[in-house]
Amino acid sequence: MVNITITDSAQVYLAELLSKQEGEVLGVRMFVNQPGTPGAETCIAYCREDDATVEDETRSYPAFTAYFEKRSVPFLDEAMVDYASDKFGGQLTIKAPNSKMPRARLYECRNTSPSTRPTVILLIPSPRTPISSLDTTRAR
Repeated sequence: MVNITITDSAQVYLAELLSKQEGEVLGVRMFVNQPGTPGAETCIAYCREDDATVEDETRSYPAFTAYFEKRSVPFLDEAMVDYASDKFGGQLTIKAPNSKMPRARLYECRNTSPSTRPTVILLIPSPRTPISSLDTTRAR
């Protein structure tokens, strides 16, 4: 499940933008272009029927549905979308601290021999390799 915050002010702003769209718009879609690279860029776009996929994670908000691209989910962990009004109108801000590199997870592999120290492995999940499919039993 995606760990992202869309603040109340951002929800109101996005709902207003969506209400002004012509045609069938399902909601907003959030994704990361070039995830895991120095050129990573977090994006929010209108989500039309052709844009949504069955693999997308979805979250319902009071006025719209947000779709999150599956391969981008690890890179959107702890992301925040906020809207702040100012004298020029306002600004939508997206902060995605893990867009360039997803959060690493530590795993301790216990050896069966009591004379050896446990090995700690740092695993950085790839969007193509679910963490549950990694075989840590072969680590030495």
